[in-house]
Amino acid sequence: MSTDKNSTICVVGLGYIGLPTALAFANSGMSVRGVDINKNRVDEINDSLIGYEEPGLDRWLENALNHGKFTAYSDIEHSDIFIICVPTLIDEHSSRYNSTISCNLIFAINSSKSVYCSGESAIIIFPVPSNAINK
Repeated sequence: MSTDKNSTICVVGLGYIGLPTALAFANSGMSVRGVDINKNRVDEINDSLIGYEEPGLDRWLENALNHGKFTAYSDIEHSDIFIICVPTLIDEHSSRYNSTISCNLIFAINSSKSVYCSGESAIIIFPVPSNAINK
């Protein structure tokens, strides 16, 4: 995967993993399009409201918005790199897939495919409960 400051990144899912990931890239000078299916969440983020406590993230968000390096949307458009950040597919017992969250991942991938072109990179990130690693 080759990146430069002219590459555009689309981060799908703006929760605990996606928003900090998007803002890290935006604050390093990359152009980032954040996408979430929750329109209220998109509006809050564009109004500089994070919605949860994460030290320093509010400054990252404000800086990225003020410098035009990040904007949140509810639709996916062409980008050079897609990063899909969704909740874990494993339940709290690490024994079975959660079908609702699995559907969210499938929806995100299918939505991205509609604007994905050959040669672009796609990364899927999802948190796994720490107890799942030991099983």
